[in-house]
Amino acid sequence: MRNFKELAVVAALLLLVVFTGVTAASGSKRFNVKCTDNLKSLRRAAQQYENDHDGVIPPVVQSVKKHSMFWPNRLLPYIGNNTQIFYCPQDEKKGAKMLDVPDLLPIAYSLKSVSYGMNYFLGDVGKARKKMTTGDYRISKISNPAYVIYFGDSKFVRLRPTSVCWKDDYAPRHNNGSNFVFVDGHVEWLNHDTLGLIGPQEDKRWKIDKKRWILQ
Repeated sequence: MRNFKELAVVAALLLLVVFTGVTAASGSKRFNVKCTDNLKSLRRAAQQYENDHDGVIPPVVQSVKKHSMFWPNRLLPYIGNNTQIFYCPQDEKKGAKMLDVPDLLPIAYSLKSVSYGMNYFLGDVGKARKKMTTGDYRISKISNPAYVIYFGDSKFVRLRPTSVCWKDDYAPRHNNGSNFVFVDGHVEWLNHDTLGLIGPQEDKRWKIDKKRWILQ
């Protein structure tokens, strides 16, 4: 009898472990799908902005009356009350995982809690935009929209793929990689082996691939 009880306990524990693993895998997949949908929605909002501004890409950051305005503020008029698209459910440090709960009150927008960054070299490079004509930042300038990154998982609202800044911006939230949406609207999961950055990196695992980032 004792052996039977012990076997029953062991079986119950095994079932619990299996169930927990399946649940975790299911949750991770669901969060990944949500993140992908968010990025596609951000790209659609950016496209609406471009349509209203003669094809001009929204600036990553721009000085407005002595204050900095970042791209999420530019896109707010195009997303209505759907502010949850700014938050990745895997971004636990910003509390965005709570978004998986269906009966929460509408999420209040906060720039500090945005889970995604915009390609810094696509919409702005420091103060360079002031020195260039508006037409230099038109979406039509991009010759290969299926290869150039627009938005992606990030620790802040900028994605700066250089040796100095990448370690501060890169956010590998999804199975040691990140989700990125491209100019043409499709989303890809990329990591050290597949992404590629602007120039020589302190972390030698990264290869150089300027074409993913530069407006060309």
